[in-house]
Amino acid sequence: MKGHFAPEIYASELKEFIDYLNEPREKTKKSLRDEYWEDSYIYAFSVDSCRDIMYKLIATELKRAMKSNELEEIRSLLYQCSFMKYAPDGLSGGYDHSGRFFEAMYYISCLGFDSVYRIFPEGLPLCDNGYPVTVLNTNLLLCILYNTSQNKVYDQDSVIVKAMNSLSSKGDKALRGVTRCLLGILLHDVERFNEGLPLVLDNFNRMSSILDESKKVLCQFAVSLIVIAKKFLTESEFNSILLPEHKLFSKPYCDYILSKNSFEQQIFFEYPEPISELNDLLLTPIPLTVLHQPYLNNEQYSKRERNKFYLDDETLELNFILDYRKRKGE
Repeated sequence: MKGHFAPEIYASELKEFIDYLNEPREKTKKSLRDEYWEDSYIYAFSVDSCRDIMYKLIATELKRAMKSNELEEIRSLLYQCSFMKYAPDGLSGGYDHSGRFFEAMYYISCLGFDSVYRIFPEGLPLCDNGYPVTVLNTNLLLCILYNTSQNKVYDQDSVIVKAMNSLSSKGDKALRGVTRCLLGILLHDVERFNEGLPLVLDNFNRMSSILDESKKVLCQFAVSLIVIAKKFLTESEFNSILLPEHKLFSKPYCDYILSKNSFEQQIFFEYPEPISELNDLLLTPIPLTVLHQPYLNNEQYSKRERNKFYLDDETLELNFILDYRKRKGE
């Protein structure tokens, strides 16, 4: 099922990617590059000129696969695109685990529900360091994942109040739709979920800062929200969800992802020599979230700043590389 770079079609794109990897350049971050060659390959995914090449190729193939309902091809294309966007490159975004919310929403739609536990494992604190609506949505998701009627790990009431108060905001319409859907799941309010899902689909393409060509073919957020709903709503509640008729939604694909909790990582495009190592890198499991408090003992910062959690991006990348090497037997 895997595809290949056809030399007559992709020769110039492949050359640009290889030229970038071989190009001498100054280090722009505290890099693992000297010790781990994998860092250069991962870092290439964060460079727009390299990433955009693949986004366009994937979008073309995704449109073809959508028309013919080649469901496993759709899934492998979505996974490959998601990895390129969220490969652990060691570059800090300055946020806590809310910085991985988008990553979770993309991976659930192609790897199944269980992938969420790699990104939001048990024991994480509530978020308070990130883009406000993403913080709200991550905290709602944490409550959904880990709060039960017998054990409230998180202060769910305060999370719900903050989320409710945010719904009147006019900005970030797609993400406010996500908030409605997650509230609907947490409160078992199907009507609220049904209100939120069209907002996500109708406004998804307006999030231009995070969209690439492939994201304009299928709304992965909508698929992931339905997957989460299936896991936590009752059967009768889930059956009351109104599946949308929308150009960015595929019911056959959604049903396919709902068929299992977990799917293997699978790529559509195989990279040829001399960059074939990328194929195995793309099949390495998503790294578990690691947080740290880099300013905890620094008196130059306020108490609030000292207590803030941040994603430990460099450790995430290092763990990913070591896992890759372990899988390769190195």
